[in-house]
Amino acid sequence: MREAPHSRARGQRARGTGKGIVAQVLARLVGRHNASFVSMSQLDSPFNGWMNAKSLVVIDELYTGPQIALLNKLKTYITEPTVTINIKNVRTFDYDNVANFFATSNQRNAVALDDFDRRWFVWYSNAAKRGGCPLQGLKRPKAQMPPSRQCWAQPPKVTYLFGRCGC
Repeated sequence: MREAPHSRARGQRARGTGKGIVAQVLARLVGRHNASFVSMSQLDSPFNGWMNAKSLVVIDELYTGPQIALLNKLKTYITEPTVTINIKNVRTFDYDNVANFFATSNQRNAVALDDFDRRWFVWYSNAAKRGGCPLQGLKRPKAQMPPSRQCWAQPPKVTYLFGRCGC
């Protein structure tokens, strides 16, 4: 039996507890251009250009339910050393599969797994949603500007790790 080339993680938590922030941090760590955020409709589509040369594929709100075909497609994406990339209006081609999957769900039965499935690392959390901004308490990074450009009238541009907080 061949071991899966990469670990796949799936987290389950209550709504609004920060699963999306974990995915954003992972995407920043591998480089945003190396990450792909995929919806369930994209995953179920015959086109998989979202997987081309990506080292991280994030699936938010994963739920395969009784869809055996979708579950088998996921198994292939996770374990096979090469994947056939199918981009709309482009000839298909094979590519080395370097993708690691990170999927989140609020459902405990998001994927039908047995006790011996080696493809997934699953963790459950009983975390409850907390009020306020999830980024509250983080300090704003100090911007570095050359002394010649320092001006009180125009504040320096600051790059945030997660962009603007939508809270």
